[in-house]
Amino acid sequence: MKRRSLLGMMLLTGVFLLGCGARTAEDVAGLIRKAGTVHAPDSRLTVWNIAARRDGRTWVLEGETTSRAGLRQVENTLRARFPQREIRSRVTVLPDPALGDSVRGIVTVTVANIRREPSRQAELVSQTVMGAPVDLLKRQNGFYFCRLEDGYLGWIPDESVRTGDISLVRDWQAGPLLMFREKYGTVYREPDGESAPVADMVMAARVRQVEPAGDWLNVQLPDGQTGFVPRDQVLDFREFQSTSPDGQHLVRTAKEMLGIPYLWGGTSAKGFDCSGFTQTVFKMNGFSLPRDAGMQAQEGVPVDTADGFRHLRIGDLLFFGSAREHITHVGMYLGEGRYIHESGRVKINSLFPEDPDFNPPRARTLRMVKRVF
Repeated sequence: MKRRSLLGMMLLTGVFLLGCGARTAEDVAGLIRKAGTVHAPDSRLTVWNIAARRDGRTWVLEGETTSRAGLRQVENTLRARFPQREIRSRVTVLPDPALGDSVRGIVTVTVANIRREPSRQAELVSQTVMGAPVDLLKRQNGFYFCRLEDGYLGWIPDESVRTGDISLVRDWQAGPLLMFREKYGTVYREPDGESAPVADMVMAARVRQVEPAGDWLNVQLPDGQTGFVPRDQVLDFREFQSTSPDGQHLVRTAKEMLGIPYLWGGTSAKGFDCSGFTQTVFKMNGFSLPRDAGMQAQEGVPVDTADGFRHLRIGDLLFFGSAREHITHVGMYLGEGRYIHESGRVKINSLFPEDPDFNPPRARTLRMVKRVF
């Protein structure tokens, strides 16, 4: 009987210890998640892939993150919680040290596709255009994991970007830079529209001015090629950065995009999704919006729609979805009850049922209106 009792006690003790170990692991995973919600709350903008495992009396942290402060918090919390244990970190804080000094990039193609994974078959999540800077975070399978100007993260093909150290973007932006103002354009070999093209251009693409040539400007592309562009198709980038949004200018820019087809992940004049459209319209008028509709819905101040739409102003953003907490579509108000949005193509619809371009499904899912300028 004593032997059986002793065996039973040993089994119970083992179960207890295993249970404590499991609970401890769960606690550690929980504190890692908690730190992530503070330091890396949005996976579209931050990386927080950290896990912990026990190796004898040591807690080993593994994974990667863009938040050094968050990792430090986890390490300090573990040391306070387990003073008798060693805390060892094998977490990579991006940018990956394997990149060396090559942590900055300039986009060299007209439109660079940004994908969710390092594969040409992966989902398109965004785009960026020629001359735009990117932060390089790691490299894999012929792609760079990068951060775009709007903070969005994704994978860009390595042949679409010129890489260098921190001086690369500084020297490029020292310019003088020019930005394309038209939907589409061409850099020509000579100051003649009949000469051979060097590259095509889209709205917001940037090149460096070399010298004027009458009605043409001699320019340099980010990859070092040179050519000529019509003077009236470009803006001085520094002057452009000092502009402020104006309702009528927003309307003019938005209507220039009418008919451009829908492209999931598109943010260029070659194809938009709904938030890529509004982001580009506002960008071309000196105002930065976040990438996605739900993110844009967090900007600005609410506009009262309780008694109809009489409080709306040109340039207000209309947000649609199944609930205020689940915004899936965005458009821009044009005045007189109409709004412009990307839905199959860039089009105009009305908020009023009596109008022929009234869109009942959109009207039923309008959740809020925000004023961002």
